[in-house]
Amino acid sequence: MSAPAFALVIGLIYIAAGILGFTGELPATSVLSALYLLVGAWGCGAWAGAMGAVRYARSLAVLFAALCVLNFVPAVRGFFTLAPLGGADFWLHAATAVFAAHFGFRSIARGLRRGERRRIHPDRRRALHPVAQERRWGIADRRFGGALLNG
Repeated sequence: MSAPAFALVIGLIYIAAGILGFTGELPATSVLSALYLLVGAWGCGAWAGAMGAVRYARSLAVLFAALCVLNFVPAVRGFFTLAPLGGADFWLHAATAVFAAHFGFRSIARGLRRGERRRIHPDRRRALHPVAQERRWGIADRRFGGALLNG
């Protein structure tokens, strides 16, 4: 799966989660549902080419990893009363962060392993050099017996 396909799939999943959160089908607050809709719209925009899909995946990995880490800080947990971070939301955010990190940072890992072949030589032809004289039309042209005249 490519990064744009990941952006589309995650975008549609989070749009659905945001809609289900607003209708009450998913246990989420209105702030969290709005965040889900925003992340989903951002993903669909990244898939459509308005923004980079790899940048979207990297940003998503950092954002949701930060939300997962903030879940373990007791002093900050009270700050998120409008958007609680515990329970199933934690696992959703953790899975999103892991998959987004995979699709966002795998290009860096591939670049360290081997060079990108397409970017090294975009055109396989060598530079054009002018030829001083066409060799086969000279006196030693074998097609017309010129080599026999000299030899």
